[in-house]
Amino acid sequence: MARFTVRRAALADLPLIEADVAALFAEDSGTREPTIDQAWPALHARAWLESQLGDDRNLLLVAAAPDHAGYLAGALRPADAMRTVPVAVLVSMYVRPAHRGAGAGGALLAAFRDWARAEGAERLSVTAYTANTAALRFYEREGFRPHETRLEAFLPQD
Repeated sequence: MARFTVRRAALADLPLIEADVAALFAEDSGTREPTIDQAWPALHARAWLESQLGDDRNLLLVAAAPDHAGYLAGALRPADAMRTVPVAVLVSMYVRPAHRGAGAGGALLAAFRDWARAEGAERLSVTAYTANTAALRFYEREGFRPHETRLEAFLPQD
């Protein structure tokens, strides 16, 4: 199994992460969610990634072995009047196909857990498409369990 180095992303990493975001959109939502604008990465990913770098409540990680293997974006949701504990949300993660199954996802997730603990989070949260069985298996192996189910329906237009 390859050893992966995980570190916080820097401005110089953004072109590779932008490519990962576009690949994630094409592979995941592009095949599972027709209402997601597949042009979003080209139009907005760079600004979103830059905002992640500049906000202490967010985390942007990269994994390498030694070439770029993938990224993870996370965010801290503080406790509030409704949710009484801080929650670390795994916003998005992508591992390049050549590195899948070699430990890159686990290394990114371990670094995310460390960050979440250091930030005082008491829970971790992630969403995945129900049809993305590979992602669901990965997260369940990593200790995540189903917690809630969101149902959607298209509203017929008159």
